[in-house]
Amino acid sequence: MQRRIIAISELKALLITSDIPLRQIRQIINNLVLNPSFKPFSLSLERNQLLEKVCKEDIKDRVPSYLYLYQIQYVECPNCKRLF
Repeated sequence: MQRRIIAISELKALLITSDIPLRQIRQIINNLVLNPSFKPFSLSLERNQLLEKVCKEDIKDRVPSYLYLYQIQYVECPNCKRLF
């Protein structure tokens, strides 16, 4: 039933053919005819504000220690100060 819906174009679907994340992203960009210079994850979900890069050392006391050890980059919403 589900395959029939896709086959007769009642539902748009894209079969991702690679296990490699970069190739998956390229396939999505190409198939959906997206602008390759788009910037996903650049806006705050709560405030719709452009996220700003912050220095890792400056936010050490604001994140759990296990995250601080493994995460390299952080960005922050300038309005709500939420870290991503």
